[in-house]
Amino acid sequence: MDSQRFRGTCYRAAGWQRLGSTQGSQRDWQDFYTDTEHPKELWVKALSRRALQQLRQPSLPQALRHPDWRPPPPPCPVQTPQLDSLWEWFRDRLTDPRKPKGKRHPLAMILVLIALAVAAGCQGPHAIADFAQGLNHGQRRRLRCRPRKGARRQFDVPGERTFRRMLARIDAQEVKTVLAQWMAQQEPGRPVVVHVDGKVIKNAAPAPARAGAARDFESEIPLKDQKPKADQALMLVNFITDTQRLVDQVAVPRDTNEEAAVAAHWPQMDLAGVCVTTDAAHTVKANARQLTQGNGADYLMILKANQPHALAKAQQLLPGSFFPSGGPHD
Repeated sequence: MDSQRFRGTCYRAAGWQRLGSTQGSQRDWQDFYTDTEHPKELWVKALSRRALQQLRQPSLPQALRHPDWRPPPPPCPVQTPQLDSLWEWFRDRLTDPRKPKGKRHPLAMILVLIALAVAAGCQGPHAIADFAQGLNHGQRRRLRCRPRKGARRQFDVPGERTFRRMLARIDAQEVKTVLAQWMAQQEPGRPVVVHVDGKVIKNAAPAPARAGAARDFESEIPLKDQKPKADQALMLVNFITDTQRLVDQVAVPRDTNEEAAVAAHWPQMDLAGVCVTTDAAHTVKANARQLTQGNGADYLMILKANQPHALAKAQQLLPGSFFPSGGPHD
Protein backbone atom coordinates (compact mmCIF):
# COMPACT_ATOMS: atom_id res chain seq x y z
CA MET A 1 0.00 0.00 0.00
CA ASP A 2 1.22 3.51 -0.82
CA SER A 3 1.34 5.19 2.61
CA GLN A 4 1.69 8.63 1.01
CA ARG A 5 -1.74 8.32 -0.60
CA PHE A 6 -3.71 5.97 1.67
CA ARG A 7 -4.06 5.21 5.36
CA GLY A 8 -5.13 1.57 5.15
CA THR A 9 -8.40 2.05 7.03
CA CYS A 10 -10.24 -0.60 5.00
CA TYR A 11 -7.46 -3.11 5.65
CA ARG A 12 -7.63 -2.55 9.40
CA ALA A 13 -11.39 -2.89 9.36
CA ALA A 14 -11.11 -6.20 7.45
CA GLY A 15 -8.67 -7.69 9.97
CA TRP A 16 -5.41 -7.23 8.05
CA GLN A 17 -2.14 -6.71 9.97
CA ARG A 18 0.55 -4.20 9.07
CA LEU A 19 4.05 -5.72 8.84
CA GLY A 20 6.04 -2.57 8.15
CA SER A 21 7.53 -0.49 5.36
CA THR A 22 9.68 -1.59 2.43
CA GLN A 23 13.07 -0.08 1.60
CA GLY A 24 11.68 1.69 -1.46
CA SER A 25 13.25 -0.53 -4.15
CA GLN A 26 11.67 -2.29 -7.10
CA ARG A 27 12.93 -5.39 -8.84
CA ASP A 28 14.22 -4.89 -12.37
CA TRP A 29 15.56 -8.36 -13.08
CA GLN A 30 16.01 -11.38 -10.78
CA ASP A 31 18.60 -10.05 -8.26
CA PHE A 32 18.78 -6.47 -9.57
CA TYR A 33 16.85 -3.70 -7.83
CA THR A 34 16.32 0.03 -8.44
CA ASP A 35 15.87 2.50 -5.59
CA THR A 36 12.63 4.43 -6.18
CA GLU A 37 12.89 6.34 -2.87
CA HIS A 38 9.18 5.62 -2.44
CA PRO A 39 8.64 2.98 0.29
CA LYS A 40 5.37 1.08 0.56
CA GLU A 41 3.59 -0.59 3.46
CA LEU A 42 3.02 -4.36 3.64
CA TRP A 43 -0.24 -5.77 4.97
CA VAL A 44 -1.08 -9.46 5.44
CA LYS A 45 -4.07 -11.56 6.44
CA ALA A 46 -4.17 -15.24 7.35
CA LEU A 47 -6.53 -17.21 5.11
CA SER A 48 -6.79 -20.18 7.49
CA ARG A 49 -6.40 -20.85 11.18
CA ARG A 50 -3.24 -22.86 10.60
CA ALA A 51 -1.58 -20.35 8.29
CA LEU A 52 0.87 -18.94 10.83
CA GLN A 53 1.67 -22.41 12.15
CA GLN A 54 2.47 -23.61 8.63
CA LEU A 55 4.67 -20.59 7.92
CA ARG A 56 6.66 -21.19 11.10
CA GLN A 57 7.49 -24.79 10.16
CA PRO A 58 10.97 -25.60 8.78
CA SER A 59 9.39 -26.53 5.43
CA LEU A 60 6.01 -26.05 3.79
CA PRO A 61 3.47 -28.89 3.75
CA GLN A 62 3.51 -31.10 0.68
CA ALA A 63 0.23 -29.64 -0.64
CA LEU A 64 1.67 -26.10 -0.71
CA ARG A 65 4.98 -26.91 -2.36
CA HIS A 66 5.86 -26.00 -5.91
CA PRO A 67 6.55 -28.98 -8.21
CA ASP A 68 10.20 -27.86 -8.49
CA TRP A 69 10.54 -27.29 -4.74
CA ARG A 70 13.73 -28.41 -3.06
CA PRO A 71 14.75 -28.13 0.60
CA PRO A 72 16.30 -24.75 1.44
CA PRO A 73 19.87 -24.58 2.76
CA PRO A 74 20.20 -24.90 6.54
CA PRO A 75 19.98 -21.70 8.61
CA CYS A 76 23.07 -20.00 9.99
CA PRO A 77 24.02 -21.72 13.29
CA VAL A 78 25.45 -18.49 14.76
CA GLN A 79 23.36 -15.47 15.66
CA THR A 80 23.93 -12.43 13.47
CA PRO A 81 25.46 -10.18 16.20
CA GLN A 82 28.12 -12.83 16.89
CA LEU A 83 29.34 -12.88 13.28
CA ASP A 84 31.48 -9.78 13.85
CA SER A 85 33.59 -11.43 16.56
CA LEU A 86 33.89 -14.65 14.54
CA TRP A 87 35.15 -12.72 11.51
CA GLU A 88 37.64 -10.74 13.60
CA TRP A 89 38.86 -13.93 15.28
CA PHE A 90 39.63 -15.57 11.92
CA ARG A 91 41.15 -12.39 10.50
CA ASP A 92 43.64 -11.95 13.37
CA ARG A 93 44.78 -15.59 13.64
CA LEU A 94 45.04 -16.99 10.12
CA THR A 95 47.52 -16.29 7.34
CA ASP A 96 46.32 -15.98 3.76
CA PRO A 97 48.21 -18.48 1.53
CA ARG A 98 47.12 -16.67 -1.66
CA LYS A 99 49.05 -14.08 -3.62
CA PRO A 100 47.93 -10.47 -3.03
CA LYS A 101 47.19 -9.87 -6.70
CA GLY A 102 43.76 -10.91 -7.96
CA LYS A 103 42.07 -11.57 -4.60
CA ARG A 104 38.35 -10.72 -4.69
CA HIS A 105 37.21 -12.10 -1.34
CA PRO A 106 38.98 -11.77 2.05
CA LEU A 107 40.35 -14.96 3.59
CA ALA A 108 38.49 -14.51 6.89
CA MET A 109 35.15 -14.17 5.13
CA ILE A 110 35.65 -17.33 3.06
CA LEU A 111 36.75 -19.42 6.02
CA VAL A 112 33.96 -18.15 8.25
CA LEU A 113 31.43 -19.11 5.57
CA ILE A 114 32.97 -22.59 5.35
CA ALA A 115 32.99 -22.99 9.14
CA LEU A 116 29.37 -21.86 9.45
CA ALA A 117 28.24 -24.15 6.63
CA VAL A 118 29.98 -27.20 8.10
CA ALA A 119 28.58 -26.40 11.56
CA ALA A 120 25.12 -26.25 9.95
CA GLY A 121 25.58 -29.75 8.51
CA CYS A 122 26.71 -28.99 4.94
CA GLN A 123 28.98 -31.53 3.26
CA GLY A 124 31.04 -30.59 0.24
CA PRO A 125 31.77 -27.34 -1.65
CA HIS A 126 28.43 -27.41 -3.49
CA ALA A 127 26.46 -27.48 -0.24
CA ILE A 128 28.70 -24.76 1.22
CA ALA A 129 28.01 -22.54 -1.80
CA ASP A 130 24.26 -23.08 -1.43
CA PHE A 131 24.50 -22.20 2.25
CA ALA A 132 26.36 -18.97 1.43
CA GLN A 133 23.74 -18.02 -1.16
CA GLY A 134 21.03 -18.55 1.46
CA LEU A 135 22.44 -15.90 3.83
CA ASN A 136 20.59 -12.60 3.88
CA HIS A 137 22.37 -9.34 3.08
CA GLY A 138 22.51 -8.36 6.75
CA GLN A 139 24.51 -11.49 7.55
CA ARG A 140 26.70 -10.95 4.48
CA ARG A 141 27.47 -7.41 5.61
CA ARG A 142 28.57 -8.70 9.02
CA LEU A 143 30.99 -11.06 7.29
CA ARG A 144 32.44 -8.23 5.11
CA CYS A 145 31.28 -9.75 1.85
CA ARG A 146 32.03 -7.91 -1.37
CA PRO A 147 29.51 -5.05 -2.03
CA ARG A 148 27.41 -5.61 -5.13
CA LYS A 149 27.97 -2.97 -7.79
CA GLY A 150 24.97 -0.80 -8.57
CA ALA A 151 22.95 -2.03 -5.57
CA ARG A 152 22.52 -0.52 -2.15
CA ARG A 153 23.05 -2.65 0.96
CA GLN A 154 23.57 -5.80 -1.11
CA PHE A 155 26.61 -8.06 -1.05
CA ASP A 156 27.98 -10.97 -3.09
CA VAL A 157 29.29 -14.25 -1.69
CA PRO A 158 31.99 -16.48 -3.25
CA GLY A 159 31.06 -19.18 -5.72
CA GLU A 160 31.62 -22.91 -5.48
CA ARG A 161 34.96 -22.78 -7.31
CA THR A 162 36.34 -20.29 -4.79
CA PHE A 163 35.42 -22.59 -1.92
CA ARG A 164 37.01 -25.57 -3.69
CA ARG A 165 40.28 -23.74 -4.26
CA MET A 166 40.45 -22.49 -0.69
CA LEU A 167 39.68 -25.92 0.81
CA ALA A 168 42.55 -27.39 -1.22
CA ARG A 169 45.09 -24.82 0.04
CA ILE A 170 44.19 -23.95 3.61
CA ASP A 171 45.56 -25.80 6.65
CA ALA A 172 42.55 -27.67 8.04
CA GLN A 173 44.22 -28.25 11.40
CA GLU A 174 44.82 -24.53 11.84
CA VAL A 175 41.20 -23.68 10.97
CA LYS A 176 39.94 -26.31 13.44
CA THR A 177 42.10 -24.89 16.23
CA VAL A 178 40.97 -21.31 15.61
CA LEU A 179 37.29 -22.29 15.47
CA ALA A 180 37.53 -24.32 18.69
CA GLN A 181 39.22 -21.38 20.45
CA TRP A 182 36.45 -19.01 19.35
CA MET A 183 33.75 -21.40 20.56
CA ALA A 184 35.53 -21.70 23.92
CA GLN A 185 35.56 -17.90 24.21
CA GLN A 186 31.84 -17.68 23.43
CA GLU A 187 31.04 -20.41 25.96
CA PRO A 188 33.51 -19.96 28.85
CA GLY A 189 33.86 -22.55 31.53
CA ARG A 190 34.59 -26.25 31.43
CA PRO A 191 32.10 -28.47 29.62
CA VAL A 192 29.98 -30.84 31.66
CA VAL A 193 29.44 -33.48 28.96
CA VAL A 194 31.58 -34.30 25.91
CA HIS A 195 30.21 -36.51 23.14
CA VAL A 196 32.42 -38.55 20.80
CA ASP A 197 31.00 -38.66 17.27
CA GLY A 198 32.73 -40.04 14.18
CA LYS A 199 31.84 -38.85 10.69
CA VAL A 200 32.93 -40.13 7.27
CA ILE A 201 33.70 -37.33 4.79
CA LYS A 202 32.83 -38.47 1.28
CA ASN A 203 35.09 -37.66 -1.68
CA ALA A 204 37.96 -36.79 0.66
CA ALA A 205 41.32 -38.56 0.81
CA PRO A 206 42.05 -40.36 4.10
CA ALA A 207 44.42 -38.79 6.60
CA PRO A 208 48.15 -39.63 6.39
CA ALA A 209 49.47 -42.69 8.19
CA ARG A 210 50.79 -42.39 11.72
CA ALA A 211 54.36 -41.33 12.38
CA GLY A 212 56.80 -43.71 14.04
CA ALA A 213 56.13 -42.54 17.61
CA ALA A 214 52.38 -42.70 17.18
CA ARG A 215 52.57 -46.08 15.50
CA ASP A 216 54.52 -47.47 18.46
CA PHE A 217 51.86 -46.24 20.91
CA GLU A 218 51.24 -48.93 23.48
CA SER A 219 47.57 -49.56 23.91
CA GLU A 220 45.51 -52.24 25.61
CA ILE A 221 43.46 -52.53 22.42
CA PRO A 222 44.65 -55.65 20.54
CA LEU A 223 46.44 -55.07 17.26
CA LYS A 224 43.75 -56.99 15.38
CA ASP A 225 41.23 -54.37 16.55
CA GLN A 226 43.43 -51.49 15.31
CA LYS A 227 43.31 -52.44 11.65
CA PRO A 228 41.85 -49.82 9.26
CA LYS A 229 38.32 -50.20 7.98
CA ALA A 230 37.65 -51.12 4.36
CA ASP A 231 36.35 -47.61 3.63
CA GLN A 232 39.30 -45.44 2.60
CA ALA A 233 37.44 -42.13 2.93
CA LEU A 234 38.40 -39.47 5.44
CA MET A 235 37.12 -40.15 8.96
CA LEU A 236 36.86 -37.29 11.47
CA VAL A 237 36.09 -37.82 15.15
CA ASN A 238 34.52 -34.79 16.83
CA PHE A 239 34.57 -34.15 20.56
CA ILE A 240 31.58 -31.85 21.10
CA THR A 241 29.49 -30.63 24.03
CA ASP A 242 25.73 -30.88 24.39
CA THR A 243 25.52 -27.31 22.99
CA GLN A 244 27.42 -28.33 19.82
CA ARG A 245 30.62 -26.61 20.94
CA LEU A 246 33.66 -28.19 19.29
CA VAL A 247 36.21 -29.16 21.94
CA ASP A 248 38.63 -31.13 19.76
CA GLN A 249 38.79 -33.09 16.53
CA VAL A 250 40.89 -36.02 15.34
CA ALA A 251 41.47 -37.20 11.78
CA VAL A 252 41.76 -41.00 11.78
CA PRO A 253 45.05 -42.05 10.10
CA ARG A 254 44.72 -44.34 7.12
CA ASP A 255 46.63 -47.19 8.81
CA THR A 256 44.27 -47.50 11.80
CA ASN A 257 40.60 -47.07 12.72
CA GLU A 258 38.40 -44.75 14.75
CA GLU A 259 38.59 -46.77 17.97
CA ALA A 260 42.39 -46.88 18.06
CA ALA A 261 42.74 -43.20 17.10
CA VAL A 262 40.43 -42.11 19.92
CA ALA A 263 42.18 -44.37 22.44
CA ALA A 264 45.54 -42.81 21.51
CA HIS A 265 44.08 -39.30 21.83
CA TRP A 266 42.53 -39.63 25.29
CA PRO A 267 45.81 -38.92 27.21
CA GLN A 268 46.19 -35.58 25.35
CA MET A 269 42.82 -34.20 26.53
CA ASP A 270 41.95 -32.39 29.76
CA LEU A 271 38.75 -34.14 30.86
CA ALA A 272 38.90 -33.87 34.65
CA GLY A 273 35.35 -33.76 36.02
CA VAL A 274 33.79 -34.24 32.56
CA CYS A 275 31.32 -36.99 31.62
CA VAL A 276 32.27 -38.58 28.28
CA THR A 277 29.67 -40.37 26.16
CA THR A 278 30.54 -42.71 23.29
CA ASP A 279 28.88 -45.28 21.09
CA ALA A 280 29.31 -49.02 21.43
CA ALA A 281 32.49 -49.14 19.34
CA HIS A 282 34.47 -47.45 22.14
CA THR A 283 33.09 -49.61 24.96
CA VAL A 284 36.31 -51.38 25.98
CA LYS A 285 38.13 -51.71 29.29
CA ALA A 286 41.11 -49.68 28.05
CA ASN A 287 38.98 -46.61 27.39
CA ALA A 288 37.09 -46.90 30.67
CA ARG A 289 40.35 -47.24 32.62
CA GLN A 290 42.02 -44.35 30.80
CA LEU A 291 39.07 -41.99 31.26
CA THR A 292 38.62 -42.67 34.97
CA GLN A 293 42.20 -43.26 36.13
CA GLY A 294 44.14 -41.29 33.53
CA ASN A 295 41.87 -38.33 32.79
CA GLY A 296 39.82 -38.16 35.98
CA ALA A 297 36.57 -38.23 33.97
CA ASP A 298 33.33 -40.16 34.12
CA TYR A 299 31.84 -42.05 31.18
CA LEU A 300 28.54 -43.28 29.79
CA MET A 301 29.07 -46.03 27.21
CA ILE A 302 26.65 -48.19 25.24
CA LEU A 303 26.93 -51.97 25.33
CA LYS A 304 25.51 -53.97 22.42
CA ALA A 305 25.38 -57.58 21.27
CA ASN A 306 28.49 -57.09 19.10
CA GLN A 307 30.46 -57.70 22.32
CA PRO A 308 28.84 -60.95 23.50
CA HIS A 309 31.23 -61.66 26.40
CA ALA A 310 30.90 -58.18 27.92
CA LEU A 311 27.13 -58.22 27.36
CA ALA A 312 26.78 -61.62 29.02
CA LYS A 313 28.83 -60.42 32.01
CA ALA A 314 26.68 -57.30 32.33
CA GLN A 315 23.50 -59.36 32.18
CA GLN A 316 24.88 -61.64 34.87
CA LEU A 317 25.72 -58.73 37.19
CA LEU A 318 22.56 -56.78 36.32
CA PRO A 319 19.84 -59.41 35.88
CA GLY A 320 16.99 -56.89 35.57
CA SER A 321 16.39 -53.69 33.67
CA PHE A 322 17.55 -50.53 35.38
CA PHE A 323 16.82 -46.86 34.85
CA PRO A 324 16.90 -45.33 32.22
CA SER A 325 16.86 -48.44 29.99
CA GLY A 326 14.00 -49.91 32.01
CA GLY A 327 11.61 -48.71 34.66
CA PRO A 328 12.70 -46.42 37.50
CA HIS A 329 14.54 -48.18 40.31
CA ASP A 330 14.30 -47.76 44.07
